[in-house]
Formats: sequence, structure tokens, C-alpha cells
Amino acid sequence: MSDDEEEDEDGGEGEEESSSPRGMEAVRRFVRDCHRDNPSLPYTEGAFAFVCAGMDYARNQFQRRDEPPRHLTGAEFSNILADFARDNFGPLAAFVLRRYGIRTTRDFGEIVYLLIDGGFFSCTAEDRIEDFDDVYDFETAFRWPQFPTLP
Repeated sequence: MSDDEEEDEDGGEGEEESSSPRGMEAVRRFVRDCHRDNPSLPYTEGAFAFVCAGMDYARNQFQRRDEPPRHLTGAEFSNILADFARDNFGPLAAFVLRRYGIRTTRDFGEIVYLLIDGGFFSCTAEDRIEDFDDVYDFETAFRWPQFPTLP
């Protein structure tokens, strides 16, 4: 999956990053609509914001600005989100993710696929939500004081 960012005819970016202020407002509206349509949806607005910010983090960490968005597999993105959570939340990473409603790597996939359905991310025909299943165990990945190195 990747950010659903396209170029305008003049070469500029067509859509804003999903974590930009205008982009996040669109995500907030989308999340409100998702909760209205499915009141039992376990993920908070923070969960969606975290995944969007994680995509921006991935792009900034692993891609040059003059390159088109690089496709990430579910496993790659799950590992990037683990790094992003540890970098941002330190020893509270597991706690914060649980507060967002995220307890497994499959939850990342559920959020990603909602964002794909909403037009915020894109995927290829080969991508499957199952690519997010059991990428790592949260208790192990976010154990403090020693975080393991993930493949």
C-alpha cells in the first residue's frame, strides 16, 4: 500500500499528505462516518491518525522526495509502524496502541483497508489484508526495557 498521492498536470502533488492539517480533517470526517456506519468499530480517531502519520514516516525515512511512492507490503508497514510507535511513545507504545484499539498487526491492516476504501491509501491487486496477520506479537515487540530488533 502507499499514500494515494498523484501529480497534477503541472507536476505538483495532487493530494495532500494524509497527516497534513487539511488531510487530517478529511480523515477525521471519514472516521466519524465509519463510526456512524459501524458503531462497534474498535479504532479511535487516534488510531487512524497514527497509521496515516506512520505512512508519512515511512515515506520520509525510506524514500527520496523525487521518487514516486514506494509500495509497502503489509509486513513491511507493520514493522515500520512498530518502529514509529517505539520512536514516538517509547515504553508506553503498547499502552497507547491499546488505547487506540490496536492490539495486533491485523488491526493495522483493518485500519489500512478502511483508509484504502476511503481513498486515502492505495493497494495493488496482490495485496491482501491477511498480509498483516501475525507479523509480530505485540507483547514481544513492545516489551520494555529492551525492544527487539524486528526483521
